Amino acid sequence: MIQTERLLLRAWRDQDLAPFPRINGDPEVLDPAYCGRGLATEPAAAVLKEGFGLLGLSRVISIIHKDNIASRRVAEKIGLRLWREAEHPRPDTGQPLPICVYATSR
Repeated sequence: MIQTERLLLRAWRDQDLAPFPRINGDPEVLDPAYCGRGLATEPAAAVLKEGFGLLGLSRVISIIHKDNIASRRVAEKIGLRLWREAEHPRPDTGQPLPICVYATSR
């Protein structure tokens, strides 16, 4: 479990499956009024710190859909840099999915 000033990150639980579609379908979750408040950057920075600290990782990567500009910006804000662009097969169709791989090292 990782806790920030405003957020508590925990492992996925089986009981999370039922409300998951509801949360993702809630227009308030995607409300632009929540943009720019660090609600993605804050947990991303905490996870990065945990990776280098407690887990002792020497390198951390983030695989992001090429068109997901907001997530790419979050990766850059926490110090990751674009390492390479590639294609990865979609798990459902096998069709190529454009991805960006961001990375940082200790």
